[in-house]
Amino acid sequence: MCKISSTILLLLLACVTLPNILHAEIYRWVDANGKVHFSDKPSRSNSSEEVKLRINTYRAVTYDTSSIDTGNNKVVMYSASWCGVCKKAKRYFAEKGIPYT
Repeated sequence: MCKISSTILLLLLACVTLPNILHAEIYRWVDANGKVHFSDKPSRSNSSEEVKLRINTYRAVTYDTSSIDTGNNKVVMYSASWCGVCKKAKRYFAEKGIPYT
């Protein structure tokens, strides 16, 4: 019985606090020394303004291949000998027979 009541209490607590966490605000203020501060609570001693956030997201990337001329295009690759991504790109070009400089 104690286990069930503690579970119910925990669920009620989550229902009360979760909306506050999901809708948290960010406040910005400048102190007397000119230092900018950000916090989830407004400053008591300085004038605070709420920061409005704009979330940038995307679902997929598309590109138009109709304007690509495959005739005389050359790949110029700038790389470093220690770069793993560069090595992977060079391996890809070699496997696909793509000439590069």
